Amino acid sequence: MASVLFVIATAVLALWVDARFPGLAPAEVMRTGIHIGIAFVASTVVAPIVSDIVIGTDLPLARLAALALVLVALGYLFLTVIWVIKLAQGPMRSMMR
Repeated sequence: MASVLFVIATAVLALWVDARFPGLAPAEVMRTGIHIGIAFVASTVVAPIVSDIVIGTDLPLARLAALALVLVALGYLFLTVIWVIKLAQGPMRSMMR
């Protein structure tokens, strides 16, 4: 249950960032593709490896640091997915009119 709430909270944070800072979204398909590639690699490769290394150090706040790292990587992934959806909606809106 906690992991589901973690993912939902991260998605809500990504929605908030997109609403609060609309200028962050790239306007071009190529730049959005680059962002989605970086976010995918960060959330599926880098974050698990680095969080395992951080937890293995037995530092007092290691689990919190690993959780924050996963939150950032997953939040960036959600944010780029929001950008892809918004980018795809642009041409669809003009076809509807």
